[in-house]
Amino acid sequence: MMPDIGAAPRAQSLSATQWQETPWPFPRDAWPSGKAFICSDKSCGGEAVLSVRVKLGFCNCDAGVRDDDEVDNVADVDMVTPDFVPAGPGETIKVGDFSGRIRSYGYTANGKPRTALGLALARKCDLIAISVNSPRTDEKELMGATLERLRSQDLMKWVNRQLGEK
Repeated sequence: MMPDIGAAPRAQSLSATQWQETPWPFPRDAWPSGKAFICSDKSCGGEAVLSVRVKLGFCNCDAGVRDDDEVDNVADVDMVTPDFVPAGPGETIKVGDFSGRIRSYGYTANGKPRTALGLALARKCDLIAISVNSPRTDEKELMGATLERLRSQDLMKWVNRQLGEK
């Protein structure tokens, strides 16, 4: 059974409403823009940015997201910074009926340490690429807040519409 990290109650959990939609923060590339959210609340560690986009037909249809190298390559963390360094091995996750991996990275911006998360979630042959960047250095709290937002009804409805479902 795949662990569902972030599902347990947390002392300082962020609600989905603390993430406010913001314009897509990255330059155009081969994939359509997605949705982006910002959380300026202190509980986010300052200004955290979450980006989510669907990459149709981009996943291994049989194996899904196989390993951390795949997360490194597809999760759009390179759009946050080209200088990301994995903080350690990733973990398997499940969000709704999507499964994949989440991995934490460290990087420096303006001389200050920051945390980035990369998530790659698959269902059938389609991929959801997610990146988060934050001044927060507590990666477990950031993971919990991110997964809570990803599991929200409005965001899952948007993802399913992007996949051509109702």
